[in-house]
Amino acid sequence: MQQWAADTHIDAGHATSSVVVFQHRYWRADNGSGRAISLRHSPGPQPATDETYPAGALDGSIGPVAADPAGLTEQIASITPPFLGAPAVLDAIAGLTTWRTPDRDARTAILALLTDTEGLTYHPQVRDRAGRTGVGVSATRENGIVRGLLILHPTTGEVLAHERAHFQLLQGQQPRTGRVEDYLLFCAHTRTSTTNTPG
Repeated sequence: MQQWAADTHIDAGHATSSVVVFQHRYWRADNGSGRAISLRHSPGPQPATDETYPAGALDGSIGPVAADPAGLTEQIASITPPFLGAPAVLDAIAGLTTWRTPDRDARTAILALLTDTEGLTYHPQVRDRAGRTGVGVSATRENGIVRGLLILHPTTGEVLAHERAHFQLLQGQQPRTGRVEDYLLFCAHTRTSTTNTPG
């Protein structure tokens, strides 16, 4: 995965904003064990991390992505309160798929849940930062100032990217300029027999 995240520093009362780019490589086994390597660009105090997790450490009470809409709804409710609505559903789906690779039934459950979620806007063609064209599902909160966008593969339903953007509300006008606060690009989901980094 690759992640672009807004980073704000306050020095002597003045705030400065920049974008930090992370590269993440996650492994997760069926028993909830795994490994996570993250690289930060440009390097900060901790430019790289490498953590190994024992069996069960990555699952908590959630486990694999549920293969039915009812089970998936319960998983999402355990991550984010239902009253937060459609934007929180998009955030939770991105969070679930960060450490897990949903199989076909789980991807079908995700699509079914999105179909039944009120407050979503469908976008037939959206291009992610890797240049891939997918379908988009978006939702706004805080009077349209914050927008979440989930980009899905048009054939498989696999999550390609998730974006959270903040729109500046000008007096008497609609929000026009969006500033991305967080963008997560899922570069690949694969299966392997080892947690060693490819050479």
